[in-house]
Amino acid sequence: AKTTTIGILDKSGFLMVDLRPVPRQFRIRSTIHQEENDRTISF
Repeated sequence: AKTTTIGILDKSGFLMVDLRPVPRQFRIRSTIHQEENDRTISF
């Protein structure tokens, strides 16, 4: 099964979303990173 990971990083913290092969099923994991001030989107 393929897993797509989208990471969105902002000054509020890091938000990781794992998109599963099954439609409309996803998990959201949030990790706080106070040392980062930049916004980056990783695919």
